[in-house]
Amino acid sequence: MVAGYARPGDGGGGLFLWQPQSTESVDDVFVLAPDNGSKTGRWIRQGQVDRVAPEIAGAIGNGTSDDQSAFNRLIAASRKRGAFTIALTPGRHYYVATTLDLSVGAPGLTIAGPASPRVALYSGAGSVPDTRLELNTAEGATVKLGSGQVLQDVLVWRHGLAYASNSLADVRSEVNKWSEEDGTKRKLSVGVFMPFDDSTVAGCMVIGFHTGIRATGGRFKLRHDLIDAGGYAVEVTNSKDTSLIEDVQTRALWSLPASGRDSFGDHSYRPGTGFYVHDGADGLQINSVMSIGWVTGIWIAGSTDGSAAHDAWMISLLQPNIETPANNGQPSSGIKTTGGVRRLTIVDPRIVASGGDPDSAALDFGHLDRDAEKSANNNVTVIGGTLEVASREGSAVLLRHGSTGSLIGVTMNQIKSDLKGPLLRAQPGVGKWHILAPEVRGEHKAPWISAPQGVNAQLRITPAPLSKSDKE
Repeated sequence: MVAGYARPGDGGGGLFLWQPQSTESVDDVFVLAPDNGSKTGRWIRQGQVDRVAPEIAGAIGNGTSDDQSAFNRLIAASRKRGAFTIALTPGRHYYVATTLDLSVGAPGLTIAGPASPRVALYSGAGSVPDTRLELNTAEGATVKLGSGQVLQDVLVWRHGLAYASNSLADVRSEVNKWSEEDGTKRKLSVGVFMPFDDSTVAGCMVIGFHTGIRATGGRFKLRHDLIDAGGYAVEVTNSKDTSLIEDVQTRALWSLPASGRDSFGDHSYRPGTGFYVHDGADGLQINSVMSIGWVTGIWIAGSTDGSAAHDAWMISLLQPNIETPANNGQPSSGIKTTGGVRRLTIVDPRIVASGGDPDSAALDFGHLDRDAEKSANNNVTVIGGTLEVASREGSAVLLRHGSTGSLIGVTMNQIKSDLKGPLLRAQPGVGKWHILAPEVRGEHKAPWISAPQGVNAQLRITPAPLSKSDKE
């Protein structure tokens, strides 16, 4: 019976059985060699070995000592033993100085926390959950998942980040550091990296990175997560198989408590995009997500050079909940598409658009396309939902050149009575759109729909507008 790994009571002890004839490979976790130099004889760890604590490999979990080598021992052990679960001990802060690369371990290897940190945060405890993985972003540290591997109920934290800031200036200063990581001096920080197939992040919180989660593999799953980031909450790139993002809450800026912030926090640093999908995606499902305070809530970007390999195909968005900030008069979008986006379906969106610029909109289709023929947003379908305009300049829907599709039963609501622009704006070069049974609310001093001469023929509105101003 061993009392501990380095000292009694450190959690790394356990029961070992001496096997005098054993020549099993030594891993310094489950199998230990005698100290007399003999080639035979091994101490074999007894008891449960399919769910183990990092302390049995030497982790300390005090937030300052580097636990990298302990996790590496467990990852290496999984290559010969097969997948198991590394169960984080409640109340421990595991500091990792460089990338925690699970992908070199067994497929199916899992790191699991004691409970969902998101649930703990909302339980009224008043503080960040105690158990966490802390990553040294100065060295580009991330959690890298391999095929079939899982991160479950884990808080992934930027090492050195304070829980509560003293002022908005402190918050701005901290977030600016994330955005200044431009790849020349150091890498843009990423909390979790998923470059392989069938990996899962579930019930986790990822706090304090430029990009919360970057996924490039196929059939990945992000479920029941909360992400606070400065650049992108979730970035999906070159993903070619059906994948799922479900019940993921994202907040621009590190938006944990800071005195004096308004309802959106302080956005003078211009946060990026909540969910950024680009350079190829096929069959991606994004269900019941929340994107608060980002300049763009969801951005789906296909190719702009006509390359089908980089297009976004058959993407579905179910009940997204998005609020964009006022953004100091700069454009913002609830959901934006650019380039080759084919067969996009949006069902029951709820978007509050606050951008104070004529190019701001709750839904923005076809923006920045270089060639309307090669990079059209084809067959976009929006069914139901409510699009609310909370600024004077913006629109509920912006239809740009190269886009085609249908708006079916969509409610467009003007929150402020001094709205300047139309709720639905069509620009030159727009493709054919069918607008079926729109519901328009608010006091409009201008026509609710605007289309330049020659463009109105591309819009089929059912039923047709009845008032003189609507016809104009």
